[in-house]
Amino acid sequence: MKIRRPWTYENCEILPIDCSTRGGQPKEFYWRINFPDKSWFHTPTKRSARDYIDSQKKVVIYECGICDCYHPWDWHGDCRDDENRFFPDEIAARLGIDEDDLEIRDWDERCAADSECDWSEPAEFVERDGDRKEGHSP
Repeated sequence: MKIRRPWTYENCEILPIDCSTRGGQPKEFYWRINFPDKSWFHTPTKRSARDYIDSQKKVVIYECGICDCYHPWDWHGDCRDDENRFFPDEIAARLGIDEDDLEIRDWDERCAADSECDWSEPAEFVERDGDRKEGHSP
């Protein structure tokens, strides 16, 4: 008898489920996918489990606080370039998905994820070749 072990994929736990008959002979086997939100789904093979999990992923985009357009979550570039400014319907069309399959996050979430935004005012400005110093107008 083949030993099947639990495994994980994309933050989901996949468990082997063997439904046996009273005589102990396997009647049916499937993989149970436990999603992080506590929902679950059954699939017959490991491959179909991975495919199903991949099909359930939403594409994450965010509204840029600089250009007021949208970018893919993991995109890093110069949004002043018109070629990198999109709206949700344009991103969905490019990816061949429904607009409902987009998860839209805001600029604060993107900055928090990057840990690059410091919203506090600097205590002092250092003068460098004509830069502004504290107490001086630009």
